[in-house]
Amino acid sequence: ITPRLIADFVYTVDFNGPNLDSRLFVENSPQYGARLAGTQLELFKEEGAGAGSGIVNVYSSFFLTGDYSVTLRAHRGLGKASAGLGMQSLTGHYQAMYLTGQSHLWASRCHPEAGCDSRGTVDAMATNVVLRIRREGARITSEYDAGDGFVTLLDSDLAGFDAPMRLKLFLLQEEPGAYPPPYTDAATALYDDLRFESQGVDGFVPGTYSTLATISRDLQVCWTGEPAQRYQLQWAPVISAGNWLNVGGPVTGTGSSICASEVEAAEAVRFYRIETLPE
Repeated sequence: ITPRLIADFVYTVDFNGPNLDSRLFVENSPQYGARLAGTQLELFKEEGAGAGSGIVNVYSSFFLTGDYSVTLRAHRGLGKASAGLGMQSLTGHYQAMYLTGQSHLWASRCHPEAGCDSRGTVDAMATNVVLRIRREGARITSEYDAGDGFVTLLDSDLAGFDAPMRLKLFLLQEEPGAYPPPYTDAATALYDDLRFESQGVDGFVPGTYSTLATISRDLQVCWTGEPAQRYQLQWAPVISAGNWLNVGGPVTGTGSSICASEVEAAEAVRFYRIETLPE
């Protein structure tokens, strides 16, 4: 039984907006990229890019501290690339889960002194799975749920894995031994339902962000409100700002979308958050 995490920071990312959330940023090689596709985030490799030719990463601008749990729903896409969820420190500690080709699911970890290790399974039915990486102290566990509950693939309990870690979503083209060439076919992976729960955070204001505000093309800020729950939209010029400013007054959810359509935006960049108020 997984113990319930008492989190000071809860953040759910919804990929249904026209722009990737500003707290996530993309680094990619030529012929690799990331884009929003409907209500999902798509990572892709273009036709003709060969094995070892590059990678696309989506990082969080903030780092999780203390115990945490990060979950992501991954949809196996086209091609033979490896794509998945990772957590990475600035000290060389890394743990990841990823889908490879049409039937393989792997977990791996790398330690600057102990080296790397990996565990895998073959499940052709696991085309739509929830990946989870959670930490208790210095122990990090990689798990997946294909519909029958979470299964552990890899546990790591090594010095340094309690360091602050940031998200790393990725797609890269290797030469998986389970699949014959060519490796130049186009490849894709789709993600949704990204959720962070952590006892602490660096580079973000601690709090509960149960839904992500997405900025639409007409500069509305919208989110889904729970019935009878009160919310306050706030903004700041930088994420680390200590004083977030209210946009209008509190609003009460009805179970449908709530939008603030008169958002002043004189600054070149603004960050928004939704505060859940006491009922």
